[in-house]
Amino acid sequence: MDACRITQEISANGNERLGMTMKGKAVYQDSQKMIILLDEFQKLAQLVTDVNRAVGPILLVNFGQLILMICALVFLPIKYSQHFEWNSTLVFSGNAVVFTIRLVLLTICLGDVYPAGIEVNMRIAKFIISQPHRLNPQLFNPILGHLSVFSANPISFSAWGFFPITRGTLLGTLSVISTYIVVLLQVK
Repeated sequence: MDACRITQEISANGNERLGMTMKGKAVYQDSQKMIILLDEFQKLAQLVTDVNRAVGPILLVNFGQLILMICALVFLPIKYSQHFEWNSTLVFSGNAVVFTIRLVLLTICLGDVYPAGIEVNMRIAKFIISQPHRLNPQLFNPILGHLSVFSANPISFSAWGFFPITRGTLLGTLSVISTYIVVLLQVK
């Protein structure tokens, strides 16, 4: 089940159902959907944890390799341009572009998990705040527990636990690359 779709359906259809059906039945249906949503979200969190455990070291090595390769492929032609022929400079530049595209695609693909998890948590919180009468009161503690756990530790892929991979990681990585190139150019 798609967590975003379930939260939208609960929020959008709830008021009409309250008017058309008995209040108890609507509360039961919304409570059941919320339980399904929380179960699916916890399954997703466990899946991401398992994937992080398996490929986290590979992601860390891959990020490090991409950063070093981009720095080297940009630095060498700039620093030693008088010793290279134009076709060698073109090859270095082309490879730097390819490695940069790999870095951008890797970060964007893996970084989409984080904002989706935050969006689902925000929708759950808004629903509980705006329409608490639509849920079984016994569900409040599990829902608040879920929100506190996943707000403090949002779902995201990580590079072996060193840093979460979000879209902000791309900006940080590009700033590391540019800083590293500037430092290398200043060294004689």
